[in-house]
Amino acid sequence: IAFIIVSIIFVGILPFMNKKRWFCMVICPVGAIINFIEKITPFHVKLDKNVCIKCNKCINVCETYAMTRESIETSGKPNIDCIKCHRCIEVCPVDCIDVHVRGTEMRARSWLIPISIAVATSWYAWFVIAILILPSIFRF
Repeated sequence: IAFIIVSIIFVGILPFMNKKRWFCMVICPVGAIINFIEKITPFHVKLDKNVCIKCNKCINVCETYAMTRESIETSGKPNIDCIKCHRCIEVCPVDCIDVHVRGTEMRARSWLIPISIAVATSWYAWFVIAILILPSIFRF
């Protein structure tokens, strides 16, 4: 029952919230999940247009095509397809791209990395615990 409810949420509801094509989200619901996380996360990648020298290195390295000339010139940030791999931050020669707290100019990369490691560690710990406990619950 829980699997059906989660499937309905990720396949049926999230594509409409993210304004993505429904058919695409049915085939790959991961896109809906990434876009939903992008909307609720307090962090976002932001580009300082005044410092940018328009070398296009960030555009060339972006594997999801989230960094485009249009997105840089209009909003100063990648489009909603950004998966926050931070490759654009690493290749920028003038350090004009960084992770910021949403709605502020405060850079967050220095303390975002330890938080990311802690969240990933807790996720893996939960996964290992679930694997150890599930067989005893369902008596496989």
